[in-house]
Amino acid sequence: MKRIGAVKQTLVGLPRSLTVPRKMINLTGSVLRRVPVLISRVWTNACRMALLQAGTPLRPHQVRDRLRFQGLSLENHRDPVATVTTVLRRLGQYGEARPVIQADGKRAWEWIASEEHQAPKQS
Repeated sequence: MKRIGAVKQTLVGLPRSLTVPRKMINLTGSVLRRVPVLISRVWTNACRMALLQAGTPLRPHQVRDRLRFQGLSLENHRDPVATVTTVLRRLGQYGEARPVIQADGKRAWEWIASEEHQAPKQS
């Protein structure tokens, strides 16, 4: 019963930490099936913005720190760096980011600027 209560509190509190509209929560307090998709989009978009704004390759823990700075709630997450790493790999599969091996041999990720995001060329 304690575990059920803890899970229910987490589900009820989750929309508040992600600013999910009230209409996505049903009257029993459980979260509808669309919320995991919404959570995934929030993390993905936040990682995109972190890489785009950085301008230099970032390691997953640096992306996590930027997400915290942006106000994304990470307190209830077991391993935010693992989630960030998964999102960065997914962005790599989408062709939006690419891994870069740094001088110390560790992997960082950089945004691959598309034509939409590049600064206009000056003649």
